[in-house]
Amino acid sequence: MEFTDRIKELIKNNNISVNQMAKDLGFGTGTFNTWEENSRFPRGDIVLKIAQYFHVSTDYLLTGTEYTSIQLPEDEIRLLEYYNKLSDFDKGELIGELKTKAENDESKRDA
Repeated sequence: MEFTDRIKELIKNNNISVNQMAKDLGFGTGTFNTWEENSRFPRGDIVLKIAQYFHVSTDYLLTGTEYTSIQLPEDEIRLLEYYNKLSDFDKGELIGELKTKAENDESKRDA
């Protein structure tokens, strides 16, 4: 199975269209067609965007094999899903808040 075949499978499994995926990711459907015709291959940042969009690894998109090195608990997966929906600004604010909270909790434990 080729790169574009895996994307088509993900599109089908997620009940969306190529047009919807392209719109959500900010590129035209013609771009996907050039990949499909093997006349161009997407840049690395686009492959990463597609992987994040479908919640798969870039390894899966490129090779068809999912390499997982860790298994996350369900609550951490939910946190990551919410985190990935935030703007870059909000991500930065959240990280700052979490760091402060963790440092405060650590200080309480040491006291």
